[in-house]
Amino acid sequence: MTTDHQPDLPTLLNLCAQATADHQAGLAADKADADAENILMVVGAATVRFGPDAAVAFGPWQPVDAPEAETLQMFARLTDTVYLRYTAEVDGKLPWFHLVVNCDACLSSREARVSDLADLAAALHVAGVR
Repeated sequence: MTTDHQPDLPTLLNLCAQATADHQAGLAADKADADAENILMVVGAATVRFGPDAAVAFGPWQPVDAPEAETLQMFARLTDTVYLRYTAEVDGKLPWFHLVVNCDACLSSREARVSDLADLAAALHVAGVR
């Protein structure tokens, strides 16, 4: 499935690469961005498994209070700097998987979202998340 807001896989991977470069350079985000990403610091571990059909299994999830009451958000920490956020909107819209590459030390982050699980699995695989 595609939408006007869904980045293609090269764009998603470019965001991951940029976040890694920011991390290595020690770049800090501005305070507003840092405050917005602070919630990611407390997320527990997650497990990612890749099957022949590129399916991904995640766990454990941690529910997070969402700004809008009609939205359920859950975060999973995949590695030291890579997080996955799942957003399910109950108003009939498709759920989104948000791939977030976040630096705990400098609070810089990059984010992209996809609605296709196979694209997400491919992006995580290329990003080195096993």
